[in-house]
Amino acid sequence: MAGRIVIDLVEDELNCEEAESYQDKIAKLEGKVAKMEQEIDVIKEMIADLKNSSHENSLDYDLRGFSDKDLEG
Repeated sequence: MAGRIVIDLVEDELNCEEAESYQDKIAKLEGKVAKMEQEIDVIKEMIADLKNSSHENSLDYDLRGFSDKDLEG
């Protein structure tokens, strides 16, 4: 994604498009960075959910090998 941002900015300049002010470019980049940060947060949540799910499933699997009497004492 970061590479795409750089490519977009370079293409704008190569195409001789009207130059944006640095403040405008910074605002555009900050918006893209904020979006990337949100996407990263979602991915982190998904990873945490998968880890929790995997851990819970492994506990369920471990307990299936024991009878109720084994677990009581």
